[in-house]
Amino acid sequence: MQNHVLTFVTDAAKRPEIPAGAMRNAIVAVCRAENERKVSTVPALYLNGYPLHMEEGCEEEGCTGCGDAGDGDGCPCTGFYVEAYGGGDYDEYYEPLLRTGDELVAWAEIPVFEE
Repeated sequence: MQNHVLTFVTDAAKRPEIPAGAMRNAIVAVCRAENERKVSTVPALYLNGYPLHMEEGCEEEGCTGCGDAGDGDGCPCTGFYVEAYGGGDYDEYYEPLLRTGDELVAWAEIPVFEE
């Protein structure tokens, strides 16, 4: 079995390099504004133009299928997201990781293990 080392990126401008329309697992360190500026490390997903359907619709360029119709591909979302469960009509859904005032401290992409 091969050893894998997580390398944390601390440059706030850098993001995982993954294909458009894809998502990858990551570990993210975030400074939460509402928690006395303490840093928390959480599992997250990085989405790169990954299509999500928004119940309320959205204003994103390139969006198709958001809102009540939901018959298109969805809104191409990019950024760090967390999986949430039990919201309304869906068993699972995605929420943006960063909220107003939060700061991205570092992130590391979780390696994909071959079987």
